[in-house]
Order: sequence, then C-alpha cells, then structure tokens
Amino acid sequence: MTFSRLDIHRRNRGERTLVTLASDIGPATTPLLRAAVEQCLLDGVTVIDIDLTTVGSCDARGLDVLLSAAQRAGRVHARLRLHHPCAQITRVLDATGSTSLLPTAPASPLPPAASDGFMSAATGAPEDSARRPDQPVLKDGIRLRRLTR
Repeated sequence: MTFSRLDIHRRNRGERTLVTLASDIGPATTPLLRAAVEQCLLDGVTVIDIDLTTVGSCDARGLDVLLSAAQRAGRVHARLRLHHPCAQITRVLDATGSTSLLPTAPASPLPPAASDGFMSAATGAPEDSARRPDQPVLKDGIRLRRLTR
C-alpha cells in the first residue's frame, strides 16, 4: 500500500486566500483538498485562488472536488480560480466542458500572490517618489536595502 501526500499551504489576505498545492491530486489526497477548500468557505473567504504550479496530475475525483467546491463557492457568493494548471488538468477541463464552471486565471509569469496584488495590498505602503535612497523599501512584507559594498 502506497501513501500519497499532498502539501497544502494557505495564505490569507483579508477575504482572499491563496491555496498552494504540491504533489499529485489522486484518490488518497482528494479528502485533504476538499477539507482545505471547505475550511476556506467556512472562514468567509470570498476569493479562493488555487495555485497548481507544482501539481503534476489530477484524477477524476480531484476534478470532482474542484468542480463541487466551485459550485459551493458560487452558492455563498465566493469565487474559486485555478492558477497555472498543468497541461493534463487543462486538457481534462477542456474535454469535459468544465472550463466555464472552473475558471483558470490568465497565465502570467508571476505567481498568483504577486500578480493579483496579495502582497501589495498587505504592505499598505504606496511607492513614495520622495523616499531617500538609503531608506529600506517595504516590498512583499520584507524590508529591502541597497547593498553598499
């Protein structure tokens, strides 16, 4: 008997959350995925972004979990979007006609956190053109300073 593991990381930003999955979505891991999305909805999240960058494959049960989660999200006026699905997931969505039911975010070279403004909204610090060059810059929750050497 082999055990599969699905790593799930959740990052909340107000009423939005980013759920990052790592591994394959299969029979042993779909209950974990279902529980993670259900918890997001129970916590009152209105936008659930699921990052599939490191997911290699997804079986029919995994697709069913994602579709039913999208339907439940719609019932409570929330949205579920997929980011960076692998080619196999994209083909399955196209073949089953589920693309409209489970939207994927437009492809971008940046991860969902950076492209959708998760971090910029969290820092709350607008770019200040009058900032001195020796002052640290607050970006993505990390203070950055120029190297002096």
